Amino acid sequence: MLLHLLLSIHEAQPPEPERLGPKPLFGVVAKLAIGFGICLELILHLLLGHLLLCKQSVMALARIYFLFYAIFLIIAITSSAARPTKLGQMRRNLLDNGLGHTPQMGTKLFLLFHREVDSLESFLTADAMVSTGLSALGYEYINLDDCWAELDRDSKGNLVPKASIFPSGMKALADYVHSKGLKIGIYGDAGTLTCSKKMPGSLGFEEQDANIFASWGIDYLKYDNCHNNGVSPQER
Repeated sequence: MLLHLLLSIHEAQPPEPERLGPKPLFGVVAKLAIGFGICLELILHLLLGHLLLCKQSVMALARIYFLFYAIFLIIAITSSAARPTKLGQMRRNLLDNGLGHTPQMGTKLFLLFHREVDSLESFLTADAMVSTGLSALGYEYINLDDCWAELDRDSKGNLVPKASIFPSGMKALADYVHSKGLKIGIYGDAGTLTCSKKMPGSLGFEEQDANIFASWGIDYLKYDNCHNNGVSPQER
């Protein structure tokens, strides 16, 4: 699932939307300002006409100016409304694959507890997402943050969930979350250590960590960039 998500993001790469200049609302305001200037000019002409022309000539001049201004307003509003927006152009460039219709919606457990969480709290959060009706509204992610793994990898170089807080392992947690119709996210880092310095980063282990996440059934990855030793993203 994780690899499928990463591939979907990589393959999408929509073309850059064309630059459409000022937003339509700005264009309307600018044109209205010009129209306001025309009105001021009209008032001056009417005052001058009142002094120099007869009443009938002044009224005829007023009708011509007001008709011109009405036509100007109609053209300004309709042309701006018909102008394609940048957002509309971006929507047309999206892949019609069912992904990304909304931002990722769910909860990050660290924001709930402000500390390391254990498997029981993760289970209870998944239960609450369903029982409160949040999942029915599209909130589907239960995301772990930093400090879920042991500081040392195992003999094969794999990340190891902390036995003290995830005694059943990460796959068991992912299976439970999936059984509720939800998705699970996990935390990683592009450096040698995560930002807390309490668990390993993925620098030099990128493919191995991606494979282990996929084997556990992880759906989402928050990927930090601490302690990367100055290695460029291209090299990593």
